[in-house]
Amino acid sequence: MKHSSDRIVQSNSVSSASYDWRLVEKKVFCIILNQIHQMEVLARKQQHTILTHKDLALTFDSSVLLRAVDHITTAYKALKGLVGRVIEIKAHNKWVAVGIIGYAEHNTNTHTVEIQISRKILPHVLHLSREFTQYNLSAMLNFGSTYSQRFYELCKQYENRGFFYFSIDEIKKMFGIKKSQYTKYADLIKKVIEKPKQELQQCYENGSIEIFFKWSPDSYSMKGKKITTLNFSVVNPAKISRSYPELLYLIRCELFEVFRNRKVTDYVDRWITYNNLESENLFNRIVELKSAYSTHDNIKSIIETVLANEFQIKI
Repeated sequence: MKHSSDRIVQSNSVSSASYDWRLVEKKVFCIILNQIHQMEVLARKQQHTILTHKDLALTFDSSVLLRAVDHITTAYKALKGLVGRVIEIKAHNKWVAVGIIGYAEHNTNTHTVEIQISRKILPHVLHLSREFTQYNLSAMLNFGSTYSQRFYELCKQYENRGFFYFSIDEIKKMFGIKKSQYTKYADLIKKVIEKPKQELQQCYENGSIEIFFKWSPDSYSMKGKKITTLNFSVVNPAKISRSYPELLYLIRCELFEVFRNRKVTDYVDRWITYNNLESENLFNRIVELKSAYSTHDNIKSIIETVLANEFQIKI
């Protein structure tokens, strides 16, 4: 378990909130969340309560910011940006658009930074919410894009369920993507989905995070030939037991990576509907084949043959 000094806590409503920040702003925000968490842990030990009916003045050593940035002047720019940034949250039948920081002040004599946190955001960054998720601060600071950070947050949020899905419009709104950006489906997939997917998988492989994700288009929500929704499967190799919906998503994502053809995943989906007890065996076999023949030119034919011979699935 990660030490509390390297932990971030925020409500799931913040994880899925709509905002568009620069990478350095998001990293500094993670530092702020970590400092709030440490303040809360200390308050509990001293049997104190952090008041939430008024804004919070958070004070910490300015050197902490250098975990997120290379120079204090870069931190100034990030903090200045955060003062003007708004986050849009929908939770518990309420909608709120709130500026995270009221002010930021650096005292060069005491080497401390004081930041005013809005009382409206406090319930979402303390343990007051029933639905919150904990993150690894180091991982969040090492990601190379805000999209990777957002997907890591979503993977952690839906880790227990094993999958999640969003419409393309929901993803664009959540990530603060302007209407003029990524108007072509292929561009959106390349920049917003595939690049973070690859970064999270690389981070998993080098041991800095414990989960990553795979994805596939949702054929059932298509409008004509237009893909409107994407399915995401949270991959946590340490998790042994998987639910039927999770296996369905995993199989769909694994096959889409190889075939890039929705008809294949649709056919297998229908087969699983009537053979759901075999879904675990099917998933394990597909993973085994992909691992053994990952560099083989005929991997598609190999998987097709095995599916037909062993599971009577003819693609």
